[in-house]
Amino acid sequence: MNMIKQKYFVIALGVIVLIGIAFAARNILVKKPFVITSADKEATLTISPDALPEGVSLKDVSIAKESVKNFFDIERNEEMLTAYKLLPDGLKLTKPAKITLASAYAQRVDGKFAVPLIFHKSGNNVELVENTTIDMTDEGKMVLLSGEISHFSWVLHSPDGIFFIRLEPYSVTLPIGDVVPVSVTIDHKPPRDEIRDGRALFALAPDTSWRVNADNNKHYLYETGAKLQPRRVNLPSQEIKGPEGVYRAEENLTCKQPGFSTLSLRGGIVLDYTLLRIIPTWEKQPNGKFQREDVMPEKHVVINDVFSTYLYECIDSTELPPPPSADVRSSEETPAPPASAVPGKSGGVIKVCGLPGGEPCPRR
Repeated sequence: MNMIKQKYFVIALGVIVLIGIAFAARNILVKKPFVITSADKEATLTISPDALPEGVSLKDVSIAKESVKNFFDIERNEEMLTAYKLLPDGLKLTKPAKITLASAYAQRVDGKFAVPLIFHKSGNNVELVENTTIDMTDEGKMVLLSGEISHFSWVLHSPDGIFFIRLEPYSVTLPIGDVVPVSVTIDHKPPRDEIRDGRALFALAPDTSWRVNADNNKHYLYETGAKLQPRRVNLPSQEIKGPEGVYRAEENLTCKQPGFSTLSLRGGIVLDYTLLRIIPTWEKQPNGKFQREDVMPEKHVVINDVFSTYLYECIDSTELPPPPSADVRSSEETPAPPASAVPGKSGGVIKVCGLPGGEPCPRR
């Protein structure tokens, strides 16, 4: 009996040793990706050594930041743009590499976040980088744009974008028991009225639809401070026809506990759309316009988080300022309510901070 036990023990030990050898061999054979960073630290290239063709090594790869004249190849355009050149120029990879560019957080005065674009240029051909993802840094001041490339050339990002995401309200203070209606909207701005400035412009391709969260995954805003109920705003899948359509998701959240909380994206926001490139010309085109229009292949963008700097505060009703004394005034003497005061669902007042000319938001 002991001999049988020893036999099985030896067999089990041998299996464990073989598994260990297999994992060790795998780690040796699988080459870890290498990260190359530009001198200003704002562009990084993540590439596997086996993505390089024969005769090229990682020591030959670099990123140069340069000013490029007429990146979009527009007639008589002398505009200089800052771009990053991946070297050796024109190198074709055997498998995709990931390029990442840092960009300032592009939130406009009206609270909208402009979804930036990242372009890749080879010769006279300009295209959008494949499978773009957008992440916000912990400081909330920068966003990171990443995507896949299969060859080396110029890369450039445009902070303007064609889609705009807005979370309302941006920041509020309201008493426990009050309700705040929270909404997320995504819209598109056609740039037709800006074609006169001589720059290449981008818009949704005509007669196409754009889709939000059409990947069969769950997408929602999650409340991280456990002060509001319910703790999420669902972001359902939706297909929108044309550039005039607007995506909208909303939920009423109730203050339950005193303190601060924020809303962050879970599952991100996924956009699928077809881009139209509009290029001004000096000669009338077959479309009857002084512009050429090129339809680009459909693109896929994932926005992972752009809302974590938003601040919500629930307070005890005893902390609210007392109501004004009931004196009698004429309509001309009655002051208008401040622009930062918004009526709540239950009749209270929601204080909105961070508006231009209004009160600053408190620090967390």
